[in-house]
Amino acid sequence: MDSQGNRIPDGKGGWKNHREDSTDWNDRENAEKWRAAWAAYANRALESAGRPERIDHRSYKRQGVDKIPSIHMGPAASQMERRGIATEKGNINRKIAADNKLLKEIKARITRLYNWSKEQAEAAPVQGKESIIAQLWQARMDTAAPLYSFGQTPKTPRMDLKRKNFNLLLLKIIFYNY
Repeated sequence: MDSQGNRIPDGKGGWKNHREDSTDWNDRENAEKWRAAWAAYANRALESAGRPERIDHRSYKRQGVDKIPSIHMGPAASQMERRGIATEKGNINRKIAADNKLLKEIKARITRLYNWSKEQAEAAPVQGKESIIAQLWQARMDTAAPLYSFGQTPKTPRMDLKRKNFNLLLLKIIFYNY
């Protein structure tokens, strides 16, 4: 509006306007506060109902959870999935669930290997870093047939990959945690 209170034409057949945001609904900080309040309210209701589940409004990344988040399906895709019709978003979420399961299994194996190597290190007298690596390699040789004999090339790329993965695990676990 001009100084006399009249609307000002914009030259394109409309009127000039200026909007002032009179609410703070679009403020990210408020969205965070509202999500935290909702999580607290829902957790109180779950606790009073005697349920063990809890809600956390933060992302997996902010929670420190190493898990791939699923994508939002929406009501139409959810309804189609319930009827047994596969959707693209449903397929993606199934793939993410399978990847998360694999990630969990890999972490469990690494934890077991780390705990085993720690027990072995505590049981044997410490003679240096080379001794624990030698013990790990010897345990590997005792529990399984060698992948290939010395001086030969691997029969398949998969055998070579297994050897490289084992060596990588040894290096990461021993040298970073010792």
